[in-house]
Amino acid sequence: MSWWARVEGSWRDTDLLTFDEIISIEQIAGEPWALCNPYRSGLVAKAMLAAFLVREGKSDEDAATIIGGLTLGEVKNSFRHREDDDLPIEWEDGLPVVDPKDQELTTGTS
Repeated sequence: MSWWARVEGSWRDTDLLTFDEIISIEQIAGEPWALCNPYRSGLVAKAMLAAFLVREGKSDEDAATIIGGLTLGEVKNSFRHREDDDLPIEWEDGLPVVDPKDQELTTGTS
C-alpha cells in the first residue's frame, strides 16, 4: 500500500522511502509493509512519520517527541491513501501546489 504522509506541513509519498526505511518501519510497527496502515495502527503511523522526520534531519529522539505531542486528529489528518496516479493532492486557485522538495511527486510516471 502507498500513502501520502503530511510531515511538518508538506505531503510526502511513501513510495519515495528507501528500502532500508521500509524495513525500519516494519521493525518498529511489527507489521510487514503490505499490511502497514496508519489508520489501523498507531505504531505504523508513528513509524511512518518518524521515517520522514529523520530523513529531514531530526534525531530519533526529536522525532519521537514531535510525534508524541500530536493529537489523534492531527495524526489522522496526516495520512491519505495514495491511489496510483500522478495527480498532486493539494490544489490552490485551480493550480497544483508543489513543494520544491517533492518535485518528483507531480512529474508523472505514465
